[in-house]
Amino acid sequence: MAKAAKPKAHFAQPGRLELAEYVRVEWDYLVPEGDEYEMLLEPSYWAHMASKGVKPWNRIEVRDEQGRFYAELLVTSVGRNFIQVSELWKKDIENVVPVESLEPAQYEIKHLAFGKYRILRRSDGSVLKDNLDGKEAAQAYLRDHLKALAA
Repeated sequence: MAKAAKPKAHFAQPGRLELAEYVRVEWDYLVPEGDEYEMLLEPSYWAHMASKGVKPWNRIEVRDEQGRFYAELLVTSVGRNFIQVSELWKKDIENVVPVESLEPAQYEIKHLAFGKYRILRRSDGSVLKDNLDGKEAAQAYLRDHLKALAA
């Protein structure tokens, strides 16, 4: 009686295990007001970002500027003017206080480029404060300003 061939053992191959930081990159994207989550899943949405060095298997963390959701996308393909992504997971944030309710009616907090904010007086459009780092900083500045006016 012939002996059955023993199955070949499989082991992890040297050189295939790498630190993730050396193989892929994680990006962070702050979704501007007015953009909806579904837009992020369209390859053309990312057309202007394709030249930034994004590569397949990179991850993009997306945070909604209004706090409505947080998600992680996996880059599956990159071309000259597109980035194809696939949703890994998404978390809708419940009970978000609308930013408008944190702004008094006579002021407006406007988003500028690169995460900067400006506070405008609605009555005449004049700038109360410019180049604040983040919406929270702008809200805090406005809160302090209103307290000082009330004193």
